[in-house]
Amino acid sequence: MTNSAHTHSEQENSTKDMRQQLRDIIVQLERLVPCQAPIRDFVHFNTLEGFQHLPFPEAIKAGKEATGRAGYLPESRFREFFKTGRITLDDLNSSLDASESLQCDTVISEQLRQRDIYRVALLHTLKPITASQLNWLNDEKALNRLQPDVDSVTREKLLAHARANGHATEAEAVHALWQSCLKKLALQHYLFHPEELLEYDPEKTEDILTELDPDKGLSEPGDLKNPQPHVHQQVHKESRNRLGQLLRQVGHSTTLRGLLKTLTGIDILDDIRPGLQRHIANYLDQGMSIWHSSAREQGFYAAWRESAQTDQAWIFDQMPDWNDTLRDLPEDALDTIMLELRSMGVAESHWI
Repeated sequence: MTNSAHTHSEQENSTKDMRQQLRDIIVQLERLVPCQAPIRDFVHFNTLEGFQHLPFPEAIKAGKEATGRAGYLPESRFREFFKTGRITLDDLNSSLDASESLQCDTVISEQLRQRDIYRVALLHTLKPITASQLNWLNDEKALNRLQPDVDSVTREKLLAHARANGHATEAEAVHALWQSCLKKLALQHYLFHPEELLEYDPEKTEDILTELDPDKGLSEPGDLKNPQPHVHQQVHKESRNRLGQLLRQVGHSTTLRGLLKTLTGIDILDDIRPGLQRHIANYLDQGMSIWHSSAREQGFYAAWRESAQTDQAWIFDQMPDWNDTLRDLPEDALDTIMLELRSMGVAESHWI
């Protein structure tokens, strides 16, 4: 056998092995999704059948990780229920106390327990903000008043405590609270307008850099041209590390969709889902559709491919070569999966 023939034979064997592995994965996935077809009448069916060996909370979590389906309502709905009284403080405390791992009675300060922190996190949407957003909020006097979502009882309690400590106005009370938080966390908050930074003297800038990272100050006193480590170098290094971590997770703990969502904040499934749902609904319907693909008996992929080739919506999605692309797709669904994975540059070690 010649070297070229031997290489070709190895490639064929590798392709056969990969196809079988993909088939095995599909069989495993079948156990994680409901096997019940669309129904017209109500019947009981366990949509978590593939996870019924787990306790219910763990089954909900595993189901979401595997399929992306949320087993609970969004947090915003639960907060609405709390505001209307459907969920009470007693309900929250009972649920928190039921989990020993939370250690709700752990003392944080004289009048604060860990339970109080959990409750605040459950009742309020705590969204992190960037340093630039914080500076903008400060320019808009956000640190001069309590936020609108602070309830009246808590507001009065905070202001009464501030007045007892000599802070007469709401602005003074918020400022004192902010300073206490910074002190407790051992943080320094430098609030500068960009124009102020242009006029800052070198000695003060060196002091700030040293205070932010005393172990990695300037290489020499007064040397502002060579801070160690250089801010831009550190940012680029950290960015490369984070990107590398994300890329290595593709195929293991996340998907290409998850990677793109992390990088751009856009979920590509939002664009794909409407069209995909129409094709699936047409393929799985119970005789309600007016039209069915002539390739329906050949399987969903064949039916989708035939229908997609006549769909003019691709033009409006700015995909002018859609017809050629669809026509060139392999007739076998597994071959198409392998082709698309290779075209996206996903290493074969990440396919399974």
